[in-house]
Amino acid sequence: MNLKILATALFLTMTAFPAHSEWPMSNDPAFDTSVANPAYEVSKGPAILLDGAHHNFFIQWDFIEPFTQLAIADGYRPIVGQQVFTPGYLRTFDIVMIITALPFDFTTKNEVTTEKTFTNAEIESIGETNAILPEAHRYQTAI
Repeated sequence: MNLKILATALFLTMTAFPAHSEWPMSNDPAFDTSVANPAYEVSKGPAILLDGAHHNFFIQWDFIEPFTQLAIADGYRPIVGQQVFTPGYLRTFDIVMIITALPFDFTTKNEVTTEKTFTNAEIESIGETNAILPEAHRYQTAI
């Protein structure tokens, strides 16, 4: 599976199958994450950093689980990371995925904030990677 297909799969699994009983959306327990012809042998594919360090509610609420299982089935090595981004840390991964990064836990604030999600150093570090960064997350502040 190439990087564009992987990114599309991530988007589709997150939007179609996201996971909490009190939310109007949830993961589909019948979603089949098997892959008929995996791109890589099990655990031999690229390491994927799933950003869990920046209040990513897809990580916190397990909405990422269908994607994680799909990536594993395709031979990728998804890892939920909790560390601040530095060039050295990010270089230990082949792919960096940042989804719904926030400066605070989701649903804890009702107003617009000017808090920064990433430090300037983290933003510079991200720019040096193979990050898959949705356009909305190219900014330093949460809206």
